[in-house]
Amino acid sequence: MPMKIRHVAEWMACNFAHPVTVRQAAGLVAMSERTLLRNFKQITGMSPTAYLTQVRLANACRMLERTALPIDSIARRCGLGNRDYLAHLFRRHFNTTATDYRRACALARADSPSQVLRKQ
Repeated sequence: MPMKIRHVAEWMACNFAHPVTVRQAAGLVAMSERTLLRNFKQITGMSPTAYLTQVRLANACRMLERTALPIDSIARRCGLGNRDYLAHLFRRHFNTTATDYRRACALARADSPSQVLRKQ
């Protein structure tokens, strides 16, 4: 991956919780917005906005798996604004809800051998 595109991707991954714009990302690597959009999509197969959404969803999944934070709090911490937008993205990308995802993760943990051993 070319260094400028990698830098933008890493910057987005580090700043996913904050508002991020293509203009900021382009300025970071001294490219025009149009050039960044074209190059980013050509290299990664997705737009910078789609990549940022993917990063935010991956972090939301991690938080749902590992914390008991309220879903609205997770949405805000992941830069998704609110619970409704997180719910919309979960339905669109995973065909489930954040609550059901969290429940499935908890059940999977409960069925793992390490959890069984702790119960005894």
